[in-house]
Amino acid sequence: ITGSSIANNLSNTMGTDMKSFKGLTEVRAFFVKTGKPIGSASRTAVTANVNEIAGGRDALSGAGTLAGEEIARQIVSAWLKKDDETEKFEILLKGAGNLANFVMFRRMLSTIEGVKFVQVKALKSDKATISVDFIGTTQELAAALMLKAFESFGINIYDVSDNQLKIELIGSQSQLDQ
Repeated sequence: ITGSSIANNLSNTMGTDMKSFKGLTEVRAFFVKTGKPIGSASRTAVTANVNEIAGGRDALSGAGTLAGEEIARQIVSAWLKKDDETEKFEILLKGAGNLANFVMFRRMLSTIEGVKFVQVKALKSDKATISVDFIGTTQELAAALMLKAFESFGINIYDVSDNQLKIELIGSQSQLDQ
């Protein structure tokens, strides 16, 4: 969140002592990860006071409160919207010939936080194409996959692009020794 505030004297007066002050606060919010703007707000507040410092401070406080409330609404709205936005990725899977390992991988994939939908698009003798709806990037999905442990096999994520992961299912060492 970035912004600025300024307070000015207005020409309104009451008697010789009471003066009016106008505060202006402008704020903008951005997604830290992408730099994409979330929203902005510009609010003013007018106060009256006999003391110039207190009057300016009250005007700034009022404008800041109004701008803060508005930008907070916009941020919450953006967060709620972002939670509903999934990206569709494709996983090209080698080593899918061992059906038990393939099924275990697919089930585990469904349990990863942020994965909303998993669909097998194609299944050939040793390859599979899986479509995944995920809240996040392919890099984040790859990182989450790296934290998963399997008893009967391992995974090798050998390519990560903007919309695709290439993964190989690798038999565990105990299986290779047999």
